[in-house]
Amino acid sequence: MQKTLVIDAGNSNIVIGYFLGDQLVYHWRVHTDRKKMVDEYADMIESLLRKHDLSMGIMDNVAISNVVPALQGTLERLARRYFKCPPFFVGIDNKMDMTIKIDNPAELGADLIAAGPYAMNKYGLPLIIIDFGTATTLTAINSQGEFLGGAISPGLAVSCEALYTYAPHLPHIRLESPPSTIGSNTLHAMQSGILLGYKYLIEGLVTDMKKILGTETKVIATGGLSGIFAGVSQIIDIRDPHLVLEGIKFLSDLNGKERNEKD
Repeated sequence: MQKTLVIDAGNSNIVIGYFLGDQLVYHWRVHTDRKKMVDEYADMIESLLRKHDLSMGIMDNVAISNVVPALQGTLERLARRYFKCPPFFVGIDNKMDMTIKIDNPAELGADLIAAGPYAMNKYGLPLIIIDFGTATTLTAINSQGEFLGGAISPGLAVSCEALYTYAPHLPHIRLESPPSTIGSNTLHAMQSGILLGYKYLIEGLVTDMKKILGTETKVIATGGLSGIFAGVSQIIDIRDPHLVLEGIKFLSDLNGKERNEKD
């Protein structure tokens, strides 16, 4: 069975997945460090694999989504030097069934490119994909498979950190729903403003997007904080926490199949 290492390099975290065939068997989340050398990343990944009696040498493919330009060369050298694989990179030139209709397709993040075609294949159309990461992104794909664009707002963790930085007298809070929208103490007031504030932000955007896409539009939540909102907002239909990892693998397989057919 084919063994694939998938890397989703984001601004705050790098998510790594090990696939055996089409099955995501293991996954890990590590901090993104733009200054880390390729050897250091190799040592870290080797250590993660070793805990499950795996090694770098067994991989047949390495597939990468990267939105951090400073890491592009590092990730390429990592794949070639340590995994002995020419890496597949997600990008707008990949073969896919999705048509990118935004003004400048080159601006579209690789993670959003990866999620779209896979979600279309898995859930049908039309779709709104909400990725709760460093930024909270909502992307819209219509019934013709056209990626129309979306909305970007600061991620929940970024917003919390900004609040703690500029209002250091405020306490750090647990991200859970308060007893009431009207907080009767500082903790509950912050939970209302942050968590419920994001809930209404998302619900408002989704409601307006559905006026364009159609009421039958499915709403898929992914990303590290998706679990929090899937339990808070009923506007989310499906939570798929590994959508981007699965999407990278999907595009890698699709483009690898095309290359083999050409050969």
